Amino acid sequence: MEETILKAAEQLKLHRPASIREIQQRYRQLVKEHHPDRQPGTPDAEMAQINTAYAILIDYCQNYKIRFDQEPPKEEPRDWWKEQFGHVM
Repeated sequence: MEETILKAAEQLKLHRPASIREIQQRYRQLVKEHHPDRQPGTPDAEMAQINTAYAILIDYCQNYKIRFDQEPPKEEPRDWWKEQFGHVM
């Protein structure tokens, strides 16, 4: 999974951590540059790669609500109150 995220970031030419907004801006910029109406010789495969990379990164960021270079949370945070007083309730 990590390799897929990094490859997708590389395809969108993101070489540093990026927020969802930055990913969207970069995607729009690349789509404008490589759109077949603007660049008649652009292969469809190139646009498909850009779209796939964008979908992967946005899905990952929205699911985890983090930047693309961070790991998803491993476990839920401990609930101190329940640990201390859960037996009373």
